[in-house]
Amino acid sequence: MSSVEPDLSGSSVLVIDDAEAERRQIVRVLREQGIFSAFYEASDGLTGFRLLVEKRPDLVICDLVMPECDGLTFLKMRQVRPEEDIRLIPILVLTAIDNLQVKTLMFELGAQDYIIKPIDPAELVARVKVHLKIRKLQEQLIRQNQLLERLSTIDGLTGLYNRRHLLRLYEQAVANAIRYRHDLSVCMIDIDHFKAINDAHGHLVGDQVLQELARLLQQSVRKGDVVGRYGGEEFLVVLSHTPLAGALTWAERFRQTVETHEIQITSGTVVRVTVSVGVASWPEALVAEPWDLLRYADAALYEAKRAGRNRVCAYRVGVGT
Repeated sequence: MSSVEPDLSGSSVLVIDDAEAERRQIVRVLREQGIFSAFYEASDGLTGFRLLVEKRPDLVICDLVMPECDGLTFLKMRQVRPEEDIRLIPILVLTAIDNLQVKTLMFELGAQDYIIKPIDPAELVARVKVHLKIRKLQEQLIRQNQLLERLSTIDGLTGLYNRRHLLRLYEQAVANAIRYRHDLSVCMIDIDHFKAINDAHGHLVGDQVLQELARLLQQSVRKGDVVGRYGGEEFLVVLSHTPLAGALTWAERFRQTVETHEIQITSGTVVRVTVSVGVASWPEALVAEPWDLLRYADAALYEAKRAGRNRVCAYRVGVGT
């Protein structure tokens, strides 16, 4: 096998045919290939469809003509399913009808291929292997695209959203808050004296501090909140449906968590850090542009640092912070 070819071993197949002898013949021929670890069988389209949804096989072989629920009905049921992984499962239709109109309809309903009866074992195996390879290559492509998407949105060091994606989500959150008139708060967080940590312990320790702060942040936010690395030692948290009072409570709780937390470094060193937090909220801070709320949170952070660090400050319209 070429190194670029997908590994077909461990695949699963669903065989749907009302004729038991024919069904068993197909299973026997495929079992001899040694590439399938699971075989599912059904004598009608409805039972086959239930197995399709439950088992998610890598490939389906379905007879066209069956009583009650035939192959065309099976294809129609599969076609309307919302799950992408189900719609990507290749379906090979067995038919004794060598008719262009019927074959065209099968393809329109989502069949990938057909096999004319009586079945030739060599042809069956060849077609099955081709469509299994296509299926496996599709899965590889999906995984690679997911990895590329993750790399384009995630900060490599902390595992949080990177700045570009973070700002995109932030702008969406502000736009939704303004449109639907719900509360929104933004917290800008900065690690106090982070340069001194790097100077005293080295950048590897500094990286571990950033990673630990990111972990604490992820533990402290709700599922619908957005948290990311804004840049350097700064983090941004977007708290949806949260007024200023709630954001200040969250920020103070997080500040205390960091202050009392011991960061265990792999070298055995224990590092303690503190954070300063600037908070700005909608509608308390009326914003003409989405970036204004971020600017207000940054101004509040500056005030927290100017006032001595290790504290939380809020931006308030008319009084600055």
